Amino acid sequence: MVRFRRVGFLTAAVVVALAVSALAQASTAPSKHRFTVMVVVVGPGTVRSSPLGIACPHKCRFGFLSGVRVALTSHETATSVFDHWAGACSGDGSCAVRATQPRTVVAVFHIASSGSSTTSPPPPTITISPPAATPGRYAGTTNHGNHVTFDVSADGRTVTNVSFDAVDEGCSYNYYLDAPLLLTSSISIDSDDTFSSNFNGSGTLAGKPATVTGTFKGRFSGGSVAGTITRNDDLYNESGGTHVECSGTETWSAFATP
Repeated sequence: MVRFRRVGFLTAAVVVALAVSALAQASTAPSKHRFTVMVVVVGPGTVRSSPLGIACPHKCRFGFLSGVRVALTSHETATSVFDHWAGACSGDGSCAVRATQPRTVVAVFHIASSGSSTTSPPPPTITISPPAATPGRYAGTTNHGNHVTFDVSADGRTVTNVSFDAVDEGCSYNYYLDAPLLLTSSISIDSDDTFSSNFNGSGTLAGKPATVTGTFKGRFSGGSVAGTITRNDDLYNESGGTHVECSGTETWSAFATP
């Protein structure tokens, strides 16, 4: 059966290269993953970690290798007394968490009383925001072996520079789709660590109208993310002189690269 390729140019919020693109062959899963441990200190005191990485309140967030046991130690000042842990730890004893997912720990300190009759004020109510996605470069593949790469901003709340191999699509004509997607707009990550963005592009192919639409979405979990991409194409095949309609959906997963 004859297979055709399309050559053309589309311009819009989505840049679609209508030719085979030599994308970097990213690894499907790096050998080492990291998960963020975040510490919130209430009152005059400090918390340090073993292994090194956290020295809060100056450095309160660090990405530890997956599976590492992180021991947290409270340090009182001359005028403060450690009271208790909250969040991923509890009580007033030792605190240790394992980096198998993002963790948040709260350390509560009270000002030391000057006399036995002085009562310490009740601890404040603390609201802990969900940890942001791990910043950096992400790479992965789809269930059909296509590649995906993108960046997460330093604050962990924006996805940018999305590059996606062509989605395997079912077409109304025997047509080989090899055009990668390049999403030029930024995508915000919601408070539940999910994101979703519709995309669309239009132009001409062999003097005929051509359009591409779809949705790119996913959910973060520390240094990993999984989601789906849906793509629809409506164009003209100049080789066969035939109108072509295609659509397809693939699932994908990616990991923060070391």
